[in-house]
Amino acid sequence: MGLIEKTYPPGLPATRGHFPGNPIVPGAWLLADALASVAAELGWDTARSSACVVKSAKFLAPCRPGEALRIRYAENAGLLNIECAVGDVTVLSAKITCPPSPAIAKA
Repeated sequence: MGLIEKTYPPGLPATRGHFPGNPIVPGAWLLADALASVAAELGWDTARSSACVVKSAKFLAPCRPGEALRIRYAENAGLLNIECAVGDVTVLSAKITCPPSPAIAKA
């Protein structure tokens, strides 16, 4: 299991229009950024991470710019589990299938 911590800055372009006076990070953007962050942490190339398929994603609470976000992840046999939390509150829970790395696929 791994852990990534990040904070989205105030004025994050993705929050424009979500929502004036009460900005939140859009769920689709949060999911895509969490996957990209995990893929980078695992050293995956762009081709592998772009071939991943979201099997389920639950957006349980808002994430706002300026809040400390924890991305916990675990990868097992092509299934990537991602959970994002702000404090003790889970904001995103996702299960994503990803293809094996090219070195494994060719073996």
